[in-house]
This record gives sequence, C-alpha cells and structure tokens, in this order.
Amino acid sequence: MPRRSAILDELADFIGYDAAMTLAKGWGGRRLYIRAQANPCHPITLEIGPEAAEKLAYFYGGTSLDVPGTRNATLEARNRQIMVALEEGQPTREVAVTFGLTARHVRHIRSHHEAERQAHA
Repeated sequence: MPRRSAILDELADFIGYDAAMTLAKGWGGRRLYIRAQANPCHPITLEIGPEAAEKLAYFYGGTSLDVPGTRNATLEARNRQIMVALEEGQPTREVAVTFGLTARHVRHIRSHHEAERQAHA
C-alpha cells in the first residue's frame, strides 16, 4: 500500500489530521517559510484555523517546510476502504465498480496489502 509521507504524519501529530490534510491540499508541493508567530490574516491561518496555525508556528516557526501533497494519503485511505469491503465479503467486481477501478487493479491492491501484512507479521 502507498505510504503517507513522514512529514505529513508529523504534521498530523502536531497540528491535527484535518489541518494537516487541508495544508497539504492547499499548499502541497511547495516550500513555505513558517513564521515564529502565526498571523491571523495569513492565508494559511485562514485555511487551517488559528489554533492549528499557532501549533504550526510553535513547532516549525523560523524554518522552511516542504509541504507534502495528499496523493499517497488519498490512495492509502481508498485502499483501506477497498480492503474493508473485500474483508466484508463483497465480490471483487462489485468493489471495482464502486471505486471506479478494474477488477484486476482491486486484486493487485489485495495482493499488495497481503504482502505488506505478511512482511510486518
């Protein structure tokens, strides 16, 4: 399964999952200089909220942050939903139609997930 970036996981730990995903969706792929003090009128503060912006400034203030995108996190979430559906007994073809994928791709996701599970067992 695709993995989220370590930076996105760290951001989620520090500022909250929703704020981290909002930051990644709006600013992903960019390097941002994070001020030591959050500015209430700054576009980032307006997007993620003042509390998350204060936490961002506390943990990253005075540094540049390479904000990751959300593609891997989005794929990971989708693949988890696919695995739940398969584990609940939904047929592969039905799952494929639900997620707009081919049955072959759903089988690939399942085999990759099973290989990951065995590697971590």
